[in-house]
Amino acid sequence: MASFFDSTVGQIGVCYGRNGKNLPRPADTVALYRQYSIPRMRLYEPNQETLLALRGSNIELLLDVPNPDIQRVASNQSEADRWVKTNVLNYANGVRFRYISVGNEVQPSDAAARFVLPAMQNIERAVSGLRIKVSTAIDTRGLRGFPPSKGTFTPEFQNFITPVIGFLSKKQSPLLVNIYPYFSYTDNMRDLRIEYALFASQFTIFTDGQNSYRNLFHGILDTFYAALEKTGGRSVEIVVSETGWPTAGGVAASVDNARTYVSNLVETVKSGSPRRPGRAVETYIYAMFDEDKNSPDFEKFWGLFFSYQTPKYSVNFESNSGTSLDPPSPAPTKNGTLEPKKTNPVAKQKPSWKIKLIIGVPAGTCVMIIIVVFVIVRAKFARKSDWNGKNGEEVVMLKKYSYARVKKMTNSFSHVLGRGGFGTVYKGKLPDGGRDVAVKILKEAKGNGKEFINEVASMSRTSHVNIVPLLGFCYEGDKRAIIYEFMPNGSLDKFISENMATKLEWEMLYNIALGLSRGLEYLHNRCVSRIVHFDIKPQNILMDKDLCPKISDFGLAKLCKNKDSIISMQDARGTIGYISPEVFSKSFGGVSHKSDVYSYGMVVLEMIGARDKEKVENCVSNNSSIYFPNWIYKDLERGEIMRIFGDEITQEEEKVAKKMVLVGLWCIQTNPSDRPPMIKVIEMLEGDLEALQVPPKPFFYLPATTVPEIVENSNETSSFSNPSQFVRGTLSSGEHTLRFSKELVQQTLQECLHSSRSS
Repeated sequence: MASFFDSTVGQIGVCYGRNGKNLPRPADTVALYRQYSIPRMRLYEPNQETLLALRGSNIELLLDVPNPDIQRVASNQSEADRWVKTNVLNYANGVRFRYISVGNEVQPSDAAARFVLPAMQNIERAVSGLRIKVSTAIDTRGLRGFPPSKGTFTPEFQNFITPVIGFLSKKQSPLLVNIYPYFSYTDNMRDLRIEYALFASQFTIFTDGQNSYRNLFHGILDTFYAALEKTGGRSVEIVVSETGWPTAGGVAASVDNARTYVSNLVETVKSGSPRRPGRAVETYIYAMFDEDKNSPDFEKFWGLFFSYQTPKYSVNFESNSGTSLDPPSPAPTKNGTLEPKKTNPVAKQKPSWKIKLIIGVPAGTCVMIIIVVFVIVRAKFARKSDWNGKNGEEVVMLKKYSYARVKKMTNSFSHVLGRGGFGTVYKGKLPDGGRDVAVKILKEAKGNGKEFINEVASMSRTSHVNIVPLLGFCYEGDKRAIIYEFMPNGSLDKFISENMATKLEWEMLYNIALGLSRGLEYLHNRCVSRIVHFDIKPQNILMDKDLCPKISDFGLAKLCKNKDSIISMQDARGTIGYISPEVFSKSFGGVSHKSDVYSYGMVVLEMIGARDKEKVENCVSNNSSIYFPNWIYKDLERGEIMRIFGDEITQEEEKVAKKMVLVGLWCIQTNPSDRPPMIKVIEMLEGDLEALQVPPKPFFYLPATTVPEIVENSNETSSFSNPSQFVRGTLSSGEHTLRFSKELVQQTLQECLHSSRSS
């Protein structure tokens, strides 16, 4: 997967802080790093679960010795050896350790200061032969001087850092430096303008000898280099171990400013600094997620990603230009400056950096402008073009395989994984590296391939931990195939079917429901174009080796330009039992992303009922034709909802189960406007049970009737009469996705309304 992290040839990493509530599991976080091709991680403490998850990930690691451990590690070599054995050697075969930082921002006045160098020396001896560099991370409180060539360390800091620099020079290790133009700007707003801090100045602000400066980041970095050179560290390189911009909580903290800073930072560090040009600066962005346990408020909102693993602001990870984020720098206001977000100032506990550097950076170079124009022109061309094979390939920009190669990678289609309404899925291996894949071979192609390109284009626009990654496609005449990552645990329906021997625990069901909600929220709100799936059901939710749910099968999906709220549809689409009322008839409201919300609610309710199938059967044995959500409401009204959960359920599991019930019922409200958007669904699932109310009872239900399957462009019809465990009509295996003729829609709708009134 292309991503902006590739653009600096591996020079960009992201700091992984864990001081927050509801953060993803370490395994999910490592998967997110891999999904977005982030090559390096800074980990502030040796968390064993994270180190285990990093095994085999190929992610390079900057690992901290936390400040409280410095004295112990410095006390004797055996303590350092023990620390290294526990946190490094036990994982060295599978984890790519790059640096060990002994402490973070230790000040000369701190009790740990005199132990930093001895601890570094002990750790260095303990990792001898492992090619791991040992250093420490400092901030700008000990730095002074302007212009950059006048940079020095303060006398107090000089005494602390000079022997450390001697060690680094001897061991050829870099100095780790935390650089925050945000704090320099907010501490000196009378002297600095925000475009200088955001790399957004189009002009040189000042010169220092032969060097020209346009941004605050370069000014601070080169001041450090000058101070290093004057302290015997001319050969010592600098790694920027922290930098970033907050999205909330302080002056000029906004999503737009954070996007501008990070995107321009990634481009800027490629070419070094004015004082040391031509050498990319290894840089770690702070942070992966917001950390709401930090204090004060401005310390909480630095994440690139929300806790539910989607980018916080517009991230163009698949841009051909290799840039990290889009759009480019904000346009200046009339007076030529960028208007900071007006928020109340917050008392700062970060260091006050009084370096009066008046510097700026070009917000967009000619190359960037050309790239943006090219992308816009190409997008317009793609919209005007026909949906033929050539143009389809240009639109999705994915790896294209010949049919012969597809046949070879599946060993002549010998291993069938499953059959669906649109084709058969086979297991295969990629020719380069032998990676296991799933290959969906579509049924005999008809038309101009628009539906096929629709699915490929939809999946190619997605990049999320809860969406199946698309790896390539085949488009060769009427031979069409989609290649995506193989999911060893199959689909969700296998785990919630009535004949499944082992039932999932409530915590796992909750995590699946939460992951699915995050994937849908991403499709609805955070893709370049809103994607409405229209076929959310257990069969289309695949499970990876860790039982992480991933949405698949985008054959019925629709891309929405400008995230339109209402979708125009020529026919109903989806699967009986999961289709929202408005898809059948516009009398129930307009078709929108809320149609996916309805399907999601049905899946969640099915997961609940499947957890204890025998109890469901006993509860409804006297009225087997009752529709499952209707039965849930009846038990809620009677206060007997615990019948489905059983006596053995714990108090915490009961809260989880009730929360899932209420969320599911809110999602299947008849009126689309009464259904919560997926972002609200996530909040409901992650919030307190006490905050959830029982929703109104919908008046529309799809009864358990025999519904004929309509095979598009075919005269064949077949019927089915085996209702599902919730007395919902389902199709025979492999033929469960429908498109309905208008006549069938009207006929079924009339039967449903008649049955609803009579009940």
